[in-house]
Amino acid sequence: MGQSLRIENKDWSSFVTTRTCQSRLWFLNNPKLTERILAYLAKYQTIYRVKIYQFTIMGNHYNLVAKFPYRNRARFMRDLNAIIARLVGRYVPEFEGGRVWSRRYSEQPLVKVEDLEHWLYYAALNPVSSGLAASPKDYQGYNSFWDAIGGVRRKFKIINRADFNSARRYNSKIKLSDYTEQYELAYDRLPGYESMSNVEYRCVMLDKLEVIRTEILERMRAAGKGFPGPGKLAQTKVGALPRKTKRSERNSKRPLILTLCQRTRRKFLDFYFSIRAAFTEARERLRRGEPARFPQGTYHPPGILLVE
Repeated sequence: MGQSLRIENKDWSSFVTTRTCQSRLWFLNNPKLTERILAYLAKYQTIYRVKIYQFTIMGNHYNLVAKFPYRNRARFMRDLNAIIARLVGRYVPEFEGGRVWSRRYSEQPLVKVEDLEHWLYYAALNPVSSGLAASPKDYQGYNSFWDAIGGVRRKFKIINRADFNSARRYNSKIKLSDYTEQYELAYDRLPGYESMSNVEYRCVMLDKLEVIRTEILERMRAAGKGFPGPGKLAQTKVGALPRKTKRSERNSKRPLILTLCQRTRRKFLDFYFSIRAAFTEARERLRRGEPARFPQGTYHPPGILLVE
């Protein structure tokens, strides 16, 4: 089975996941690495003007719930995953080198507001459903839910060392501060909640989180599952293989859309396969050496003759 066609759409939100090679636990117990990941998340959020609703860092992957109004998800993800891989090499002493990510990121559209909210809570409660903590607050990794509902805006500084080192070759008196950039990481409210006060929004979000958390705990208890506790989690070896993890191959079948509504699913699939058919037709025209028009929101091969 081939990989799904990536489509950029300014009206959709996206549920994005990127997992490490062999699901190795590189993101554990490392506050400096987390701080630098968030700094660059803030940088690329600013550059690409992305709306971020939720960001959760797990031991071997992250979940991102975001919207890309300028249809630049591919460039945002290229830059974010590239810098995270570099940061792992810099801040994780146990990392032996090689690839950090197992494959390209997984992305699934969230077309309806109800789906956006549902999978936001899925990401926020990932530590609970994964059996790591009975409450997201007990999880020691980063979970943006608390920043988002509290209206917290984190500020970060990033030194542009490439430009600094280049300029210093010709001027030894330049200051590092002249090449220091500041970025702010801010999370967007869910659509439909904009008119609420900060207190009202926080209360509503916490109440819904608790309802879903309780449901997860009841299912886990019925299955005889428990939690290791923060002490045991802190003893987990960085870079170790997890006891249990989701496994899939490059061409494994994945949902083309995440939605709770079957009608929305059918409508989206009709749209998706019509775009895919148009993309395939344009690709075949290219192979015949003819001008081609690719569907809006898709990416054509570089350096080709296109129909305006």
